[in-house]
Amino acid sequence: MVRHLSLLQLLKGLQPAGLLAAPLPPAYVSTRVRNLARGTCLEAFRWNGGGEWPAGVAWTQELPDDSSLLLYLVAAFLQAPGWTWLPSHAGLAPRPAAPAAPASPFGPGPAPLWPAPGGPGGSPHHATGHGVPLFVGALPAAARAPERYACLLLAPHRPPEGASGAFGLSIPRSGPPLAHCYALGRELCVSAGYQGVLHALVLFFLVAQTRGGGALGQARLDSALVALSSIFTEPGGRL
Repeated sequence: MVRHLSLLQLLKGLQPAGLLAAPLPPAYVSTRVRNLARGTCLEAFRWNGGGEWPAGVAWTQELPDDSSLLLYLVAAFLQAPGWTWLPSHAGLAPRPAAPAAPASPFGPGPAPLWPAPGGPGGSPHHATGHGVPLFVGALPAAARAPERYACLLLAPHRPPEGASGAFGLSIPRSGPPLAHCYALGRELCVSAGYQGVLHALVLFFLVAQTRGGGALGQARLDSALVALSSIFTEPGGRL
C-alpha cells in the first residue's frame, strides 16, 4: 500500500520532492509521462517545453519542461531500485525487491539514499564497492554532509565549492533547462539543447561508476535491473 501511494505521489510530481517547481496541476505529470512513454526513444520529447494539458491547452512556463521531467523520473527510478514489472492476469503488477534503507545518521532534514549490499549478479569489479549516498532535491547542512556523495538538485541548490568528494547535477527552476554538472569540487560544464540533460546524465553516471563505487544510493549500476555499468565498460571488464 505504501509503495502504491508513493507511485501516486510520483505521478503528481511530488516524490521525489524538491525536483519539480511547485505547485503543479494535479494531472500534468501523469499526463505528460504517459505521452513521453508512447513510441520509442522519447519521440514526443521537447527539451525546452512540454505537452498540451488538457488537450488543446498549450504548455506554459509555469509547467515543468521535459528536460526537468526526465531528470525527475531518473531520480524516482534511483529511489526505487529492485522493482520489476511482471505480467499477471490483471495486467502489469509491480514487485518490490529492494530492502528498506537504514535510518539516516544525519538527523532531521534531507536524508540520503544508501547503497544496497552487494549481491549476486553484480560484476566482480564492483561487487565489493560501497557506493555513495544519493541526495535528491536538497542537501543536508554542511556540518552533517558526508565527505563523498552524489546529488540531483533544483537550482540554486548545488554542491559546495571545493567539495571534491561530491558530484551531481542541478537544473534551473525556470528558464532554459541548462543542466549544470558538478564534480571534483567545481562546475565541470553546462549542458544544453535537445540532448543536454541526456549528456549530463551520462556524465553523472560515468562519475558514479569511476569515483562513486558503482552505486548511487541503493541502486547499483551493475545490477540486472539498472544495467548501466556496461555502457562504460569495455569487453574484458575495463573502464
